[in-house]
Amino acid sequence: MKIISYIIGIVAVVLGVLGFFGDPLGLFAANTIQSIVHIVLGLALLLSVKKNKAMLTKIVGIVFAVVGVLGFVMSGETVLGIVVDSTATNSLHTVLGAIVLLMAFTNKKRESSNSGGYSAPAPAQPQAEAPQQPH
Repeated sequence: MKIISYIIGIVAVVLGVLGFFGDPLGLFAANTIQSIVHIVLGLALLLSVKKNKAMLTKIVGIVFAVVGVLGFVMSGETVLGIVVDSTATNSLHTVLGAIVLLMAFTNKKRESSNSGGYSAPAPAQPQAEAPQQPH
C-alpha cells in the first residue's frame, strides 16, 4: 500500500509542476494556486508515508475528495475560487481522494495507535483478580 501512496504523491507533485506550464497533457486545466496546492498535497502525502503519519494521509485524502465532489456539485469556473472546474480535474480529485482515504482507513500496520494512526487497538488484557481476604 505504501507504494500506491508514493505514486499518488508523486503524481500530485508532477501534475502541480506541469500546471505551471499550462495544460501540457491536454486533460487537466489548472491555475497557479491549484498547482501550488497539488505540490503541497503531494509532498504532504509523501511525507505522511515516509514518517508514518496516518492523520496527515487522511487529511490529504479528505481534501482531494471534498474538492472533487464539490467540483461536480458546484457551478462556475472554479471550485472554492481556487480549483479550475473541469470534469477531468474533478474526477481526478475524487478518485485520488477515494484511493488515499481507502488506504488510510484500511491499512492497519503503518502507525501505532497512540499516534492517531492505522494500527488496531490492542486486545484487552485480562485483569488480575484481587486477592480475597479471609473472613
